[in-house]
Amino acid sequence: MTSLNPSLRLALLNTKQAKKKKNQGFTLIELLITVVILGILSSIALPAFLNQQNRAAASGLDSEAMSAARSCAALQITAEQASHAATLTNTNTTGTCAAAGTTSTFTASDPNGRASDATARVDADGGVALITASEAT
Repeated sequence: MTSLNPSLRLALLNTKQAKKKKNQGFTLIELLITVVILGILSSIALPAFLNQQNRAAASGLDSEAMSAARSCAALQITAEQASHAATLTNTNTTGTCAAAGTTSTFTASDPNGRASDATARVDADGGVALITASEAT
């Protein structure tokens, strides 16, 4: 047999048991708590992410309408007229560029219905502005 001191043998035995316990893995309670925390975080993050997609679609519509209105303002400077009806990046942009000194309106709409329509106007003096829903009525 070994001639180790009983207290030394006990210390070695405790060390072996501690290593075994350390390598066992996670308990069921620890895993459940982790799943609950992940569920709470995803329930907060998912609606915020979906809202960002709608904001991006609305911003894209604003950009399309303003682009059409700016091109009309440039055409009015050169005393030209044009009809603007195009489908760009899944957006329908329509409007007619009238002669200089008159007002022209351009509307960009989302065929998928994700965002509300955007409207831009070229004023009689050549100024370009984005029209909000409250100004349109």
